[in-house]
Amino acid sequence: MSANDTTSNVSNACGLPEHSSTDIIWKTFAYCFIAFGSLCGNSVVIFVIFKNRNMRSTINYFIVNMSASDILFAIFVIPRLILQLDMPDRWLIGGMVGSMLCKIDHFIQDVSTAVSILSLVAIAVDRFYGVVFPMKAGLMSGKRVRRLSLAATWCLGALLHLPYFYAYKLVDDKFCSYNWYPLADHAKASKFYFIFLSTILFFFPAAILIIVYSIIINTLRRQKFPGNQSLKDKKRVARRNRSVLKMVVVVVVVFICCWLPVNVSIYILIFHWGPNNAPCYGRLLFFWVIFIAYSNGCISPFLYFIFNQNFRQGLKKAFLGQNNRDSVRRNQRSSHRKTDDISLTASQRQKKY
Repeated sequence: MSANDTTSNVSNACGLPEHSSTDIIWKTFAYCFIAFGSLCGNSVVIFVIFKNRNMRSTINYFIVNMSASDILFAIFVIPRLILQLDMPDRWLIGGMVGSMLCKIDHFIQDVSTAVSILSLVAIAVDRFYGVVFPMKAGLMSGKRVRRLSLAATWCLGALLHLPYFYAYKLVDDKFCSYNWYPLADHAKASKFYFIFLSTILFFFPAAILIIVYSIIINTLRRQKFPGNQSLKDKKRVARRNRSVLKMVVVVVVVFICCWLPVNVSIYILIFHWGPNNAPCYGRLLFFWVIFIAYSNGCISPFLYFIFNQNFRQGLKKAFLGQNNRDSVRRNQRSSHRKTDDISLTASQRQKKY
């Protein structure tokens, strides 16, 4: 269901001004804030992980996967949202190219979200296997399995959103509209498709995440280490597990909190208000729930650094390590110059005498 169509209907029904300049300015600023934070934060996350070999773990590869999808969202989707603040559904490029961009842009928008939630589920499964079966090798520790799992998040997300290439159409070379006609009745098809996607890609995964992490936390509380492990090793393993678990749980909770309001709001719109009977505050409500959902890509990178010491150390090593090496090289060059100067002075003295 198109959020832009919904907010437009609310505006007209309530007799409110369509798009005031003040609204456009502060909403543009809000979207630019998301785009800037997402691009910078996720780029730093990817850089830090690949700069530090010791951080190339299974969990971190999936974090890179989520960061890459959030960067795609910021690059391809946020600019459209900003342009459409003043011209809802208006598409600036016509012809075959414009038609394909209309479909691809919305496709990337929701595939990005799908990749994030599927990556979180993959991390949860990997953590569950590692905690419940600690003496066995990691479920996705092998390169082949890990690569297949990463590819699967994109393939499944893309497969579930393939209908977008039919439903999104460029009308009169000016408007990018979401419409299932003539294949099906638009109202019924859009309602069914939204319920299907929200169940498969939000409510069901959220339930899995809650159950899995509840089991993991309970298992860690009751976990006993083998008797041949030293006290120091036990503390180190326990501290590492707590650190990783804390970070992942916080990321999951924030993700659910960001995306729950927009899903619930659309269900209320479908089953209670109806697309043309939303209250006058509906337009502003939908802007904020959509903004909160999209801000998740901006928030997550900062959570990694706040709740995980390895990320903070990796950040210092990635950005300060090179400076330290440059400083060492400069000192070495300086010492070589001093040595050469001393040698030259000594040889001059020998010649003088």
